[in-house]
Amino acid sequence: MFVSILEDSKQKYGFDLYGYCLLDNDEFWIILNAKRRSISTIMQSISISYALYRDDTKNLFENRYHSDPLYTLKALDEEVSSLKSDIRYESCSYCFYDPKENIPLPFISDIDTDISIREKHSQILNESEFDKLMESLIQTIDIEDDNKESRNTLIEKIYAEYNVTQKQLANYFSLTSSSISKILKS
Repeated sequence: MFVSILEDSKQKYGFDLYGYCLLDNDEFWIILNAKRRSISTIMQSISISYALYRDDTKNLFENRYHSDPLYTLKALDEEVSSLKSDIRYESCSYCFYDPKENIPLPFISDIDTDISIREKHSQILNESEFDKLMESLIQTIDIEDDNKESRNTLIEKIYAEYNVTQKQLANYFSLTSSSISKILKS
């Protein structure tokens, strides 16, 4: 059922799933590229769906998820090594990561061709870097002041391709953080 929940969530939210491991009833690991989607929305959907399936909405996944950005293939390999060193990993039958060793399920994305590594922007841009980025992007893109669709497309593009925060986007476009979050969820 866990695999089915991952597949349904991937289809609903459009993220790339590279690997997963259900370690026990209380913890799972997922390697994904959220793309333009909110990681918290994705994780909330998966956690709630699995808790409802298990009929254990009080105790299952009671701690908030923990996420680490992986900007290089080396960081990804280190994270997978960390997973494999977990004693629960040896007895786990619901794991998948390496398409060269395992035949992936059809909904697993090919990490060699799909993943976007952000080596250029491995840290969140500071305000000065963000301002320079926005200045250069606005010069190359024709965005009409009253065209919300083109503004929203630009916001989605910036959020997906650069390491910026929703708050930085909200401040720049004179929107609330909630509005930015809604744009990214749409």
